[in-house]
This record gives sequence, C-alpha cells and structure tokens, in this order.
Amino acid sequence: AVVTLIITLSAVLVVAALLSRRLTRPIRRLTRIANEASLANFGAIDEDFSAKDRSDEIGELARSVERLAVSLRVAIGRLQKLS
Repeated sequence: AVVTLIITLSAVLVVAALLSRRLTRPIRRLTRIANEASLANFGAIDEDFSAKDRSDEIGELARSVERLAVSLRVAIGRLQKLS
C-alpha cells in the first residue's frame, strides 16, 4: 500500500509540474513581450508569438498582446512622422 501511494504521488507531482510549465512558459513570454512593447522595442516582439496558435485563454491573451503591439507600433510610427 505504501509503495502504491509513493508511485501515485510521484506520478501526480510529475503531471502537476508538466502542466505548470505548460501554463507558465507562455505567460512569461507574453510578459516579456509586453515589457518590450512598453519600451518600444518592437524587434524583440516579432520573434515570439507562438502562443497565439493555442485555442485556450493563453492563446487569446497572446493574440490580444500581438494586436496591442501592432497598434503601438503604428501609433508610434505616426507620431514620428509628425515630429
């Protein structure tokens, strides 16, 4: 019974770690992209929107961040033309 419990707990920990990593990695990337956009560093933004292909909330967030970055780029471009 103890061996079964240890094996089950180990399996649960492995699955939890994998799920956690799957969720936090794209959120960390999106955070980095948002930070770069706030500094008008759009070159760094173009490289990594892989999460936008997801069909969950993280994919929706990635698509929103991408649209925001594009809008910022266009707005900054317009302001630079005016100055």
